Amino acid sequence: MEGKAKEKFSLKKGHRARAVFLIFNYLFLGILMALMVIPLLKVFVDSVDPSTYGIRL
Repeated sequence: MEGKAKEKFSLKKGHRARAVFLIFNYLFLGILMALMVIPLLKVFVDSVDPSTYGIRL
């Protein structure tokens, strides 16, 4: 139970695949979050700024 109880984040030979998966997963989720937040910020700025009208980027 000692080996599986603690999952380590290291680039040693036994844990390398998990570490690469975690790094890729965090990067993918960060990029996905940015792609969802940027249009929401655009909508918010367009709704607050009275000089904008329509869908001008």
